[in-house]
Amino acid sequence: MEWSFLDEEGNATNHPSFDVFLGYSAKCGRMGSTPDLVYLYKDLTEYYKNKYPGSGVRAVVVSYAFKYGKV
Repeated sequence: MEWSFLDEEGNATNHPSFDVFLGYSAKCGRMGSTPDLVYLYKDLTEYYKNKYPGSGVRAVVVSYAFKYGKV
């Protein structure tokens, strides 16, 4: 899925959107439980290829991982 971020009033922001994957940690428990990992990915390859056309950019990806739930 893709997440786009809004402000408190629900208006679009200038924050980039991200591809999102939900997952389960090894300690999460049995299947059917709530996912406790969120992975956000943003492919910036085209942006940097255009910004630095002669640099030979092949791939640029940023990723963030968040774990939530009981500590």
